[in-house]
This record gives sequence, C-alpha cells and structure tokens, in this order.
Amino acid sequence: MVHSFLFKTAALVSSSLLTSAGATGVGQEGVITLTHPSGSNLKIDTFGANIFSFSPSYDPFGNVLVVPRETVHDGLKPIGGGITVVFPNSEASKDYPVPELGFARVSRWAVEHVELASDESSYSSASLRLESSDATHQMWPFKFLLMYTVRLDSSSLETDLTVMTTGSGGMSFQALLNNHFYVNDIRDNGVAISGLQNAEYLDRVTGTTQNDTRESFSIVSRVDSIYKDVKSDVTVTIKGNGFNEEVTIQKTARFNDGRIATSAAKTDCVVSNPWNEDTKSDFSNEEYIHMVAIGVGGMSENLGVIPGVSYSLNQVITVSKST
Repeated sequence: MVHSFLFKTAALVSSSLLTSAGATGVGQEGVITLTHPSGSNLKIDTFGANIFSFSPSYDPFGNVLVVPRETVHDGLKPIGGGITVVFPNSEASKDYPVPELGFARVSRWAVEHVELASDESSYSSASLRLESSDATHQMWPFKFLLMYTVRLDSSSLETDLTVMTTGSGGMSFQALLNNHFYVNDIRDNGVAISGLQNAEYLDRVTGTTQNDTRESFSIVSRVDSIYKDVKSDVTVTIKGNGFNEEVTIQKTARFNDGRIATSAAKTDCVVSNPWNEDTKSDFSNEEYIHMVAIGVGGMSENLGVIPGVSYSLNQVITVSKST
C-alpha cells in the first residue's frame, strides 16, 4: 500500500515538472510509444520515466515486462513494475524526507527527443530529462540533472541513465534501474537465474551476507538480495507455455569527467520477488507468481559526483526464444 505522503509527494513533483502533452512523440496521457521496423515496440510513461511495456519482434503483442494489475497512468500513483528508475535513494532516508525508492519514479520527466528508426539496421530512441526543482529541494537539498536515453531495436532494449550535479558541491546518492520481468509461473522452477556465481550478496530478508556458489538458481520463496560488484552478464531463463524466453542483461557503469577520461564504477545487481509475504510490495499477494525483478546499479554503497564529473549507468536487455 502506498502511504498518503507518497501521493502528496507525487502530486507536488508531477505538477511542478509536468511536460506539455503536445510534445512530439508523446501521447495525451504522457506516454511515449517507440516502434521499430522489425515489429518490436515499447512504451514509456513520462511520469517516472517508467518503461512499462517491451515487445520484441518475434512477439510484438506480448510483453517481456510486467506491472501490477491495478496500475493506472494518472500521474499520481507511482508505477510499480516495468523498468523503474530509482534515485536518489532506495530506502527511506534518515536525513531527508525522500520517499522510499526515491522521487525519480514519482516525477514527471521532460521529453528531450523521440526518433523512430528508418530501417531495421538502426534503432528507435527517446531521451528524457529530470532536473532539480523547488519540489525536489523540499525533499533533498541538492541540485542535479538526470538524463535518460532509451533505445530499441528488434530484440533488445538499451537504457542509459546519466547523473550529474548542477550545484557547487558534491552529491551522494544511489541509482538503480529495476527491471520487472513477466513470468508465466515462478513456482516449480519457472525461472532460472545465472551469472551471479561467486558474487557476494546481502540477503535483506535474513540480514546476512553470503557468497553465492550456485551456477544457476530458481526462486522458491521470498527473495531480496543485493549482489555486490557483479562482473558478468546476468541471464534469466523463463519457462513459457508455447516457448521459453532467455533474457540477458549486460550492464556497465562509469564516471566521466567531461573530457575523454572515464573510470569504471562498480555495478551491483538486485534480485527480488516478494512472494506473498511483503505487504509493501506494489504487487498483490497472488501476483508474485508472475514476476521476477532483476535490478542493476549502485546499491551496496553510495555513489558520489562532484561538479564536472557525471555518473552513467547503462544496460542492454536482449531477449530471445530458447528451448
């Protein structure tokens, strides 16, 4: 259940940052639709910059992503599921009145550009922007600029989130792109997750830290784990009725000083499913069987930027049929 404070926050930020419904490529409800000559397509709600639908060319009427059944695109209630932008924090802050999972997902993002691919060899793209405002300053006293670029081709979706400070001092934050994938039925080995072997992780359900020795694993109960500094790609194999689907997440993060110099940043991975135990989840108790969340970003420790240095978080999600 979303607390009334979050609704007030969403209304305040949304009204402050509302973009014109007449912006190029944006529908009347603030939804951007990207299509590709191959048949793939996706939808982005400018409220929260949430990608709530992604259909590859081999299944143009399906959806690799999942959102709660009760989702409404009203610009007030945050959209659970899809690909959620979490910034500047994941948990409720002890120092500032920032809502849990941050305010980026309850803010109306401005649309920079929308461009559709001219042929199958190119990609369709959209860019969105979120800047600090009086509304965000009431929750978090830093000046910032977020740029979010989304690219689509026949079977992959790429997102790139850039964070920079526009103030005179440094800024500490967390950033996560939380991907919620549709699962036919997570029970009875409905998903298999690989690419996390030998990674250290914090189990937020039990409060313990462990090393994962499994080459691949399924989900059989509530899970909420932060894998630290994951080096490899993460692959999710999802059992389906007609065919299985393989989802691969390639991720990179870097700091850029505005010239040529860049330095790699650690990239964490969050694996979660509320099962039927987490009353704070956006998904109802019976909906847990149809989702698994695999997030990428900086979560195990705070990130930091100073004037002239930006942080960029990139992921490429590629989907394919598998046997």
